[in-house]
Amino acid sequence: MREDPDMPSLPPEKSSKDFCKIPLDELTVSKPDFPVPSIYLLSDTEVREIVQQSLSVGNFAARLLVRLFPELFTQENLRLQYNHSGACNKKQLDPVRLRLIRHYVEAVYPVDKMEEVWHYECVPSIDERCRRPNRKKCDILKKAKRSSAVS
Repeated sequence: MREDPDMPSLPPEKSSKDFCKIPLDELTVSKPDFPVPSIYLLSDTEVREIVQQSLSVGNFAARLLVRLFPELFTQENLRLQYNHSGACNKKQLDPVRLRLIRHYVEAVYPVDKMEEVWHYECVPSIDERCRRPNRKKCDILKKAKRSSAVS
């Protein structure tokens, strides 16, 4: 079946648990080809750990957001004032660190249609993570107990 160039491309299917296209023991991340303060650079080991905790490429991007923007995830909840692009009267996240997140995503998930993956999976996950309220473990346990009591 030939793709019709006039048809808009559909968003890629959601990634499976094994979204990383490279075996973890072979994963090495090249140094970014743009200036980044060294405080934000992650080691290959750190990237591997985040990949192992992630359920999808979008979830990986959201976890990188928390790691690279720690100042937004404090009691002040500054993240609520931000999103990827600065739309909806919010402030734009630091473009250098966003570019670094994309650099890491491309390293673990090298695909031909990276633009679509970034746009349809990573950006929405980043924006959703900025909106999401803090969830304490005790709240999660209470919710689990309530749902098991109902059933």
